[in-house]
Amino acid sequence: GFKTEEELDRFVIELSERIGKPVSHARPIVDATLPDGSRINIVFGADVSLKGSNFTIRKFSKKPISVIQLIKWGTLDERVAAYLWILLLEGMSGFISGETASGKTTSLNAIIAFIRPSAKIITIEDTAEVQVPHENWVRELTRDTGSVESSVTMFDLLKAALRQRPNYIIVGEIRGAEGNVAFQAMQSVAWETPVLIWRETATKPELVPIGEFVDSLYMTSYTNDGKPVMISGNCKVLTLNREGKLSWGNIAYVLRHRVDHAYEIIYGDDYKLIATGSHSVYVLDLNSMLIVPKPVTMIREGDLLVTFKSSLSLNIIHSSRIYDEFLKTLWIKGSNAYVCNTYLKGIIKVLRGIADKYGIDIDVGLRSISEAKHGEDVDGKLHDLVTTVISRIKGLRIKRNDLALLERIKMLVNSDICFLPVKFVRRISYEGYVYDISVPPTELFIGGVKPIALHNTGHPVLATFHAGSVLRLIQRITSPPINVPKTQLDNLNFVIIQSAVYREGVMLRRMLSVNEILGYDAVADSVIYIPVFTWDPSTDRFLFRGRGASYLLEEKIATMRGIPRREIKLIYEELDLRAKILRELVKRNITDYYQVFKIFAKIFMVLDEMLKGKGKEETQYTILEGLENILKLIRRGEFI
Repeated sequence: GFKTEEELDRFVIELSERIGKPVSHARPIVDATLPDGSRINIVFGADVSLKGSNFTIRKFSKKPISVIQLIKWGTLDERVAAYLWILLLEGMSGFISGETASGKTTSLNAIIAFIRPSAKIITIEDTAEVQVPHENWVRELTRDTGSVESSVTMFDLLKAALRQRPNYIIVGEIRGAEGNVAFQAMQSVAWETPVLIWRETATKPELVPIGEFVDSLYMTSYTNDGKPVMISGNCKVLTLNREGKLSWGNIAYVLRHRVDHAYEIIYGDDYKLIATGSHSVYVLDLNSMLIVPKPVTMIREGDLLVTFKSSLSLNIIHSSRIYDEFLKTLWIKGSNAYVCNTYLKGIIKVLRGIADKYGIDIDVGLRSISEAKHGEDVDGKLHDLVTTVISRIKGLRIKRNDLALLERIKMLVNSDICFLPVKFVRRISYEGYVYDISVPPTELFIGGVKPIALHNTGHPVLATFHAGSVLRLIQRITSPPINVPKTQLDNLNFVIIQSAVYREGVMLRRMLSVNEILGYDAVADSVIYIPVFTWDPSTDRFLFRGRGASYLLEEKIATMRGIPRREIKLIYEELDLRAKILRELVKRNITDYYQVFKIFAKIFMVLDEMLKGKGKEETQYTILEGLENILKLIRRGEFI
């Protein structure tokens, strides 16, 4: 022990200096990490600690606790873990929230192993506690020197991380302004990108550069860069609805931030769009006939960007020379002949495949399409052909996936959608602001010299947070110093509430609830969430609300995978299979963190290999088949 207070003071001063975070009477409290990874908290001086200086060391295991070990301890069960497994594979954002010593970081480390093994992960912390088993891991720590000029805050690191194109950003604990950045969609387009805006007080829309529009809002609102400007009035931008029809969408907020490089997409007849690498544009998936968002860095020559037809009824837009230029003919002209050819080949390939499968002759319909001279004629002939195929197979035992594919083609040909081909994408130097617009619920807005569908998206984030309930978490996030607008909370997909509990005199950790954040209700001025899993203290078991209760599984993940509503049970079958796999690992007492991660990585790679060359309509069936085979191998002891 220490014989005098002076001796203790000298010790904590020397200790703090050796770990690079010196304490003083001006800065008496320090949190830091010791060389062995232990966490230390130092409180210096009798003026802030009445009994004198003190320090507390929290020892951590050099090897993280695996999710299998947490299941064995009862922190969660196999079904909860399987649910989190699916969410993290699909890039959902979530917080693990709880009071001090509730085991938040332990659980965070455990579920990180569910993230796909090829992911680039950036961790941002004050003290090094988060452990990531992935090869592509960038670990960043704050630096507190006591000087504003030389210190590096979590806010600084998070802003920098957004420019490094990570697949996941993991924040040790969100406490302040960095929480606001974590919620922002920081993928944006250049100043000169044209957009059609209809202001609340205007009698007609105006065509303006997105930068001019957003800059004016930042100037009048006195908002700092990187923070969104919320739109309180009825200001609209051109968008496409879920049926592919052109419409006006209400703008929720606008955003700008600075970058030092961007990407240039050349498309159509040498039109140009400049955007950040993580920004998404909408393209047509020719296998599934789905319109899907795709990051700019993944765009390739020949991809079909989504735009709209000049032949549609534009009663919602006042005619003028300027708007005619924005909306001029997009169908079968110049390089768009390539689009028509590629688009038609994709549709005809699908139609012929289905027709041959069920013995239907469609040669007459195909000849009529080849004889069509104009885009309108092509659409009409396609509609007739698809309608004919659907009517002729109604009496047959057709697979639901085939029928869903036909319905998607019918929706496409009846929609306002057309396509423009990508010529090439290249990285360029770009110093300045980039911009984004949020248009709930689709987050799609139309922009560009030759207008295309742009997608407001965000990096997935995992973090811990100090709050004992979802309501308290929302209150803290939407209040100073974090100040996240309630309308942005739908960027957060799930919240785990965790706590230390006592059972028979023993302190245990339990996930009290796993909640899905549905979004903001403007009428009630509240955030809507549902507890999908809850812990029952009387039985020490986790209660699942049952099939039909998960918005994320049914409306987000199932939709992304092309699972039709009538087959939504397939996503729950996957949940059950993953839970059974985890149960087998528990039975075999496979608790080593890195071994567990290797098994998850192997499962991912097996499924990924099986999915190569499969259409979107086959995705879920392939996943289920693969998981069933893996489960059999594990039970026979042949997979591990």
